Amino acid sequence: MTRYARPGSNGKSGVNVSCQWSLYPLGLPGYMDVIYREIDRTKGGGVFARGAHFVSALTGDLSDVIRAVRTSFDAACADAGHVVAHATFSANSPTGRSS
Repeated sequence: MTRYARPGSNGKSGVNVSCQWSLYPLGLPGYMDVIYREIDRTKGGGVFARGAHFVSALTGDLSDVIRAVRTSFDAACADAGHVVAHATFSANSPTGRSS
C-alpha cells in the first residue's frame, strides 16, 4: 500500500486528479527516445489522457497518477545523469463535472 492510499482501498486514494506532466532528461543525445518511452509507460499504466506540445495530461486516481510519474522519473534517471520533471496536480475541479 502506498502512503497515498486509503486503508482497505486496494491501493487507491479515492481522489480523482488531473495532472499536467513534463519530463526533461538532460545531457542525453537520445533524450526524445526516453521521453517517448515514458509517455508510452503512462499509456500502459492507464493514466494518459492526451498529449500536447511539451506536456502530457494524466488523469485518474491520485495513487495511480503519482505512481506513474514516479516510475517514469526513476526510469529516466537510470538513463540520464540529470532529469527534471514538472507536474501540476488538480483535484476537485468542477471542470468536467455534470451539473
